[in-house]
Amino acid sequence: MTNGVRPWSTAGIEKKAAKGGYKKGTIEYDNFVQTNLAKAYNSFKVPTIAGYVILGGFGLLVLAVGLYRLICFLANRRRNGLPSKKTKLENVIQKSVTKKPFVGERHAQEYGKGLFTFRSPLRIHVIVLFFLFLANIIPLTAFYQILDPAKNTSWPNNRYAAQSRYFADRSSVLAVAQLPILFLLSGRNSPVVFVTGCSFNTLMLYHRWIGRLVAVLALLHGIAYTAYLVNLGKYTQYWWKYNWFPLGPVALIMFVFIIFTAHRPVIRKYAYDVFIAVHVLLVIAAIATLHWHVYLMDSASCHDFIIWIYVAIAFWAFDRAVRLLRLVLFSFDVRLKTKQRWSVGKVERFDNINVLRITVDLPAPSSALHTSVAYAGSHFYLYMPQIQALTSHPFSLVQHRITQDEQGQCKDQLVFCASIHKGITRVLNAKWQNKTLPIFLDGPYGVRHNILSFDDVFLFAAGIGITHILSLLDGVVEPNPTRSKNVHLVWCIRSIEMMAVAIEVLEDVKARLKVGEALQHVSISVFVTGQGTIPLPVLDNEKRSSPLDEKAVTPSGDMTITYAGTTLTSNDAIMAKSNNTCIHEGKEGLNSENDLFARLQRIAGSHPSSQFELTINQRRADIQQIISEQVTGQSAVFACGSDVFLDQIRNASLQVDASYFEEPFSW
Repeated sequence: MTNGVRPWSTAGIEKKAAKGGYKKGTIEYDNFVQTNLAKAYNSFKVPTIAGYVILGGFGLLVLAVGLYRLICFLANRRRNGLPSKKTKLENVIQKSVTKKPFVGERHAQEYGKGLFTFRSPLRIHVIVLFFLFLANIIPLTAFYQILDPAKNTSWPNNRYAAQSRYFADRSSVLAVAQLPILFLLSGRNSPVVFVTGCSFNTLMLYHRWIGRLVAVLALLHGIAYTAYLVNLGKYTQYWWKYNWFPLGPVALIMFVFIIFTAHRPVIRKYAYDVFIAVHVLLVIAAIATLHWHVYLMDSASCHDFIIWIYVAIAFWAFDRAVRLLRLVLFSFDVRLKTKQRWSVGKVERFDNINVLRITVDLPAPSSALHTSVAYAGSHFYLYMPQIQALTSHPFSLVQHRITQDEQGQCKDQLVFCASIHKGITRVLNAKWQNKTLPIFLDGPYGVRHNILSFDDVFLFAAGIGITHILSLLDGVVEPNPTRSKNVHLVWCIRSIEMMAVAIEVLEDVKARLKVGEALQHVSISVFVTGQGTIPLPVLDNEKRSSPLDEKAVTPSGDMTITYAGTTLTSNDAIMAKSNNTCIHEGKEGLNSENDLFARLQRIAGSHPSSQFELTINQRRADIQQIISEQVTGQSAVFACGSDVFLDQIRNASLQVDASYFEEPFSW
């Protein structure tokens, strides 16, 4: 392949004319030069410049967002972590642009049914995508230099052939030019995440839309080039004469199939493991086919094509290399100084609920590293080679804790919880309960929320969404606070047994609250919408009429559990006791110390009500009322749960101008 020579180089075209036998100064020579200059300009110069403009604009956008984050970080350090008062402009931008769905009031929920479903992006996403589409439409439809057909030596008196060829070439150049962005946005370890701090959900949104754009451009290239060859009557000839030509339709079919299978209702929603395997294999095959399709042309016009393809491959290889590095550093004893050579996990299931707990013991050299990098709200990808050798699965980090082994040695543990569904969780539940297996960790990932800068934090969780929220709760309650902080947790669950998932984190949070130093106030409201297997106390009508969230204080001043507006005494807790208990490591069998209500009673009864409140309500939570009455414009709202749950909290939070952050179940 000829490298370093642009196809629109006048010197190169004149040299080509001389080799073709054209004499300088003749009309034929001038027509040949003008034809090739127009072809190079229309087919390659305009789209190539546009491609670099798109790449440069994307880079500038990423740097601008990174600079904004840096300014906010320095300003926060200058305030010594104290919260800043939001301005009216910030509230307007959040309510109208950054957190507002483009269509209607639903962002997490899907519109449509069956295969015809879509999620409405936020308005900020639409603005970015609009300029991206505009940057493609303009060079695709404008800035054409059309010669007089009578002077066109390539396609004499055939304007249709010339225009269809120009359009086909432009669409192909624009498609390949955006492959680096497409691959850069596909990786867990993308530098874009490091610079901008955007969530993986946002990254995947742009990745999907740019993928669709590239596929549409490739499809336009195929249609226009086919029309061009059919017009010249050379379609069959090209199939057999040029070895690069058949590779084009093959690559095009692969790209279209990738987009189709990536549509959530097709495979991704129902068989994510299958989707990932098919997606990766198709991408590798498509890029390899595209590379040879371009490389075998052996043309100077393909120089930038090859560069863009290599850059895209480099981004993909970088992400895989960093994943492997993380896995080795965090999961293996690279110093070979301990008996435990790699991380080992134990799988347990909570009684009477479809939830697993995975406790991963880290090898000693990795522990310090994990302690320094694991953060509130993060998640890890777990590799379980004994189950699936090449696939990893994301799990929310519930808690990082330090325990002692049988020899009295301290060890670090990472605790994860997950609902039992199809796929890996079903296999773990069926074959690995109460067993240990090697589990390798790739992480942590997720947005680093500056949650400590807020003095009024509201945490909303629905069902298993508590796993993400517990990590935030564990991170926001400081052992030695320097200023007052109010933390409110609202958790909606179907049965009281689900509280077993949170019991150990609540106990640790309680232990950090120092009696007499009422700088931190933790309020937990649990809403039980169904009837579980634990028999709850039978309350009479007078007791049930008590309002929500009333404080119940015993004569001694210690806080006790409130259920349905009624204080549960020790006798009530005993009445609620059954063989349905939460997992408690180190205890054999089931006894009163493991009883769920007994442990909740100990948590709530250990601190004055001004520091810790635990309320259990057997009814649905009125999210709108809670947010409108308690959340202010200076509050931070974090939510994790179902799509309907997230949309409800987002809309309510925007009405009171609160800072809103969410973690969806899917992307």
